[in-house]
Amino acid sequence: MKEVNPESQDLQIDVLNNLGYLKFFGYGIKENKEQAIEFWKRAISLGQYESEYHLCHAYAEPISPHKIELRLKSTTRAYLIYRGMEKVPESDAEILKQIKKYRAKI
Repeated sequence: MKEVNPESQDLQIDVLNNLGYLKFFGYGIKENKEQAIEFWKRAISLGQYESEYHLCHAYAEPISPHKIELRLKSTTRAYLIYRGMEKVPESDAEILKQIKKYRAKI
Protein backbone atom coordinates (compact mmCIF):
# COMPACT_ATOMS: atom_id res chain seq x y z
CA MET A 1 0.00 0.00 0.00
CA LYS A 2 1.25 3.43 -0.83
CA GLU A 3 1.91 6.15 1.69
CA VAL A 4 -1.08 8.26 2.72
CA ASN A 5 -1.41 11.62 4.43
CA PRO A 6 -1.10 11.59 8.24
CA GLU A 7 -4.86 12.08 8.74
CA SER A 8 -5.55 8.82 6.90
CA GLN A 9 -2.86 6.62 8.44
CA ASP A 10 -5.17 5.13 11.09
CA LEU A 11 -7.63 4.21 8.35
CA GLN A 12 -4.86 2.59 6.32
CA ILE A 13 -3.83 0.50 9.32
CA ASP A 14 -7.44 -0.60 9.86
CA VAL A 15 -7.68 -1.47 6.16
CA LEU A 16 -4.68 -3.79 6.52
CA ASN A 17 -6.35 -5.51 9.47
CA ASN A 18 -9.72 -5.85 7.75
CA LEU A 19 -8.27 -6.91 4.42
CA GLY A 20 -6.30 -9.58 6.25
CA TYR A 21 -9.52 -10.83 7.80
CA LEU A 22 -11.31 -10.95 4.45
CA LYS A 23 -8.36 -12.70 2.77
CA PHE A 24 -7.93 -15.23 5.56
CA PHE A 25 -11.54 -16.41 5.41
CA GLY A 26 -12.18 -15.69 1.73
CA TYR A 27 -15.08 -13.32 2.38
CA GLY A 28 -15.85 -11.61 -0.91
CA ILE A 29 -12.34 -12.18 -2.25
CA LYS A 30 -10.12 -15.13 -2.99
CA GLU A 31 -8.86 -16.81 0.19
CA ASN A 32 -5.14 -16.38 0.76
CA LYS A 33 -4.08 -17.16 4.32
CA GLU A 34 -0.41 -16.35 3.86
CA GLN A 35 -1.19 -12.94 2.36
CA ALA A 36 -3.65 -12.31 5.21
CA ILE A 37 -0.90 -13.07 7.71
CA GLU A 38 1.39 -10.60 5.95
CA PHE A 39 -1.30 -7.89 6.12
CA TRP A 40 -1.74 -8.54 9.84
CA LYS A 41 2.00 -8.45 10.48
CA ARG A 42 2.21 -5.10 8.70
CA ALA A 43 -0.75 -3.74 10.69
CA ILE A 44 0.83 -4.96 13.94
CA SER A 45 4.07 -3.18 13.06
CA LEU A 46 2.01 0.00 12.70
CA GLY A 47 0.35 -0.43 16.10
CA GLN A 48 -2.92 -2.21 15.30
CA TYR A 49 -3.51 -4.50 18.30
CA GLU A 50 -6.57 -6.34 16.93
CA SER A 51 -4.37 -7.79 14.19
CA GLU A 52 -2.36 -9.56 16.88
CA TYR A 53 -5.51 -11.43 17.88
CA HIS A 54 -6.24 -12.38 14.27
CA LEU A 55 -2.65 -13.55 13.81
CA CYS A 56 -2.80 -15.67 16.95
CA HIS A 57 -6.06 -17.18 15.64
CA ALA A 58 -4.37 -18.03 12.33
CA TYR A 59 -1.42 -19.62 14.07
CA ALA A 60 -3.65 -21.55 16.49
CA GLU A 61 -5.39 -23.46 13.71
CA PRO A 62 -4.55 -27.16 13.97
CA ILE A 63 -3.45 -27.19 10.32
CA SER A 64 -1.10 -24.26 10.77
CA PRO A 65 2.28 -25.05 9.20
CA HIS A 66 4.06 -22.51 11.38
CA LYS A 67 6.61 -23.53 13.99
CA ILE A 68 5.33 -24.09 17.49
CA GLU A 69 7.62 -21.34 18.87
CA LEU A 70 6.10 -18.77 16.50
CA ARG A 71 2.60 -19.92 17.37
CA LEU A 72 3.28 -19.66 21.11
CA LYS A 73 4.91 -16.25 20.76
CA SER A 74 1.94 -14.88 18.83
CA THR A 75 -0.68 -16.16 21.27
CA THR A 76 1.37 -14.87 24.20
CA ARG A 77 1.65 -11.37 22.67
CA ALA A 78 -2.10 -11.28 22.00
CA TYR A 79 -2.81 -12.49 25.53
CA LEU A 80 -0.58 -9.81 27.06
CA ILE A 81 -2.19 -7.08 24.94
CA TYR A 82 -5.74 -8.00 25.88
CA ARG A 83 -4.95 -8.81 29.51
CA GLY A 84 -3.10 -5.52 29.90
CA MET A 85 -6.02 -3.32 28.90
CA GLU A 86 -7.19 -1.16 31.78
CA LYS A 87 -10.84 -1.36 30.89
CA VAL A 88 -11.64 -4.52 29.00
CA PRO A 89 -14.87 -4.15 27.04
CA GLU A 90 -17.13 -7.21 27.11
CA SER A 91 -16.20 -8.11 23.52
CA ASP A 92 -12.50 -7.95 24.37
CA ALA A 93 -13.09 -10.13 27.44
CA GLU A 94 -14.50 -12.76 25.08
CA ILE A 95 -11.43 -12.41 22.86
CA LEU A 96 -9.23 -12.92 25.92
CA LYS A 97 -11.08 -16.15 26.70
CA GLN A 98 -10.53 -17.32 23.11
CA ILE A 99 -6.83 -16.48 23.27
CA LYS A 100 -6.53 -18.57 26.45
CA LYS A 101 -8.10 -21.49 24.57
CA TYR A 102 -5.64 -21.02 21.68
CA ARG A 103 -2.71 -21.03 24.08
CA ALA A 104 -3.95 -24.20 25.73
CA LYS A 105 -4.45 -25.86 22.34
CA ILE A 106 -0.90 -25.13 21.20
